[in-house]
Amino acid sequence: MHQEHLAPVPQGYALTLHPAVLALIGIDPLRPVTVTTDGRRLIISQDQASTVADKQMPILTDTLPTSDMSCLDATYKYLQECGTGKRPEDIAQEIIRRGWWTTKGKTPDNTVSAQITTEIKREGDKARFVRVAKNTFAARQ
Repeated sequence: MHQEHLAPVPQGYALTLHPAVLALIGIDPLRPVTVTTDGRRLIISQDQASTVADKQMPILTDTLPTSDMSCLDATYKYLQECGTGKRPEDIAQEIIRRGWWTTKGKTPDNTVSAQITTEIKREGDKARFVRVAKNTFAARQ
């Protein structure tokens, strides 16, 4: 599991970011970055010079790095970690933030809800999910 974290190193601190986050903010992982602060937030910048391979990275793209997990696998993993019921909006936001699932869809929470509901209807008691309240799902224990 890849998580963002800040760790001390001899030169200061090392900030580890998920590749999807780097792509969203337009950072080329092959070039050095400058990290400064204004006292309230970290400011990450990178000069626009080309890389050694003379390859330019787009600032924003409509194709994010893909994850090996399906929507349902990522949802199940997240709900197992939580141990409580969650709404599709919260599930979608978190599995995308963690880089476990990507989508080009405009309503990822509807996708999550539809896929969970479909699995529950198809699999019945063998489904990985249970509905614990209206529009709230949990991992089957």
